[in-house]
Amino acid sequence: MANTSHEFRTPLASIMGYAEVLEDALEENDLPREQQRAFLQTIQQSGERLLNTVDLLLEVAQLRAGTLEFDPVPVEVNQAVEEAAEPFRAEAQEKGLAFHFAFSETPVRMRLPLSYFHRIVENLVDNAVKFTHEGAVHVAVRDDGDHVRVVVRDTGIGIPGDHPGRLFDEFKQTSEGITREHEGIGLGLTIAGRLARLMGGAITVESTEGEGSCFTLRLPKE
Repeated sequence: MANTSHEFRTPLASIMGYAEVLEDALEENDLPREQQRAFLQTIQQSGERLLNTVDLLLEVAQLRAGTLEFDPVPVEVNQAVEEAAEPFRAEAQEKGLAFHFAFSETPVRMRLPLSYFHRIVENLVDNAVKFTHEGAVHVAVRDDGDHVRVVVRDTGIGIPGDHPGRLFDEFKQTSEGITREHEGIGLGLTIAGRLARLMGGAITVESTEGEGSCFTLRLPKE
């Protein structure tokens, strides 16, 4: 719960602190407009971070209660993966990372709850970019006949030998506590793993600490 507390307290402190500065500045009329705009942007970003945390907690509650509603639609998997992963390219490039796609040679068509499929891919790619400081992130689609695989491979920090199986536990990251370098309450992979199981599939992970990780989503076509 320390992770969750941190994810609420940090943005709340930013919102309250910058709001107080802006209030004083309005009274004194001594804060440049550009700085006011920067403070407002920080408040907005902190609010979005809080909202995302609340959304994650609500989604876990729905998964626990079994109240999520799936609405499968026809999907071309290569396109759906690109839609989910492409928004992370800019962040990867800002960090100096290469960002590669490798799609199946032929279209892969199946019925999926598209928004939840996007959520799984987004969580996997987000983690890959977040925990990679140099090298590359690779996103691939593989057609195995009766199954499809989405593979997200990175050259990041990797996972300690006793941790991979615990990554799908709630509120878990490879390092815990409020002093850890990376933000998050450790729910992304929990949600991704549960969604994959509800779709009849699974997520597996292979990793070497200090060298990188490979997460594979495997889903049945029928």
